[in-house]
Amino acid sequence: MNTREAWQKFSFSEFLKPADGWRAKDAVLSTYSFDLSVVALALLALTGCELDNTKRGSRVELVKALDALRGKVRVIAQQARGTIPNAQLYVLKLLDRFVKTVELDESEGSWHPKVALCRYARLDDDSDQQWRLWVGSRNLVRAMNWEAGLGLISRGDGKGQTVEGLASLGRELAVRANLKV
Repeated sequence: MNTREAWQKFSFSEFLKPADGWRAKDAVLSTYSFDLSVVALALLALTGCELDNTKRGSRVELVKALDALRGKVRVIAQQARGTIPNAQLYVLKLLDRFVKTVELDESEGSWHPKVALCRYARLDDDSDQQWRLWVGSRNLVRAMNWEAGLGLISRGDGKGQTVEGLASLGRELAVRANLKV
């Protein structure tokens, strides 16, 4: 792979979206603060829903995403840093099952990592898996500002590079999210 192929621009939702022929197996998203409508968009992206500036996903697509990802995806955030959108949609109340808050006294410290760690599997071969790690500046909130992030994608052909500490990061996120390690 040459350098031009390796470096790409993408949005956060594009990074979360599985490639054609793949599905999200599980994911942990970590943020300081969140808006439930943005959490919903992340879940839609993880199920492959086409999202852009004009399309935000339908209620039916969101219900399907909630069903497909139940018990497989968790959002970890600082306690008392979530917001609920003004539009009181019943389906948004189901999103609390996906959110796990970290209770830290903010006078001493806070939960602040902005990370997405996702595992994908090929539809026709569940053993063929891919990991994606995104580390950046984006909280899961509505914002019009530019965000910076670094995305890493695993390779199954043995030609990738090992990044020390990623396995322990994954374990720590899974423990914080109350997911099986």
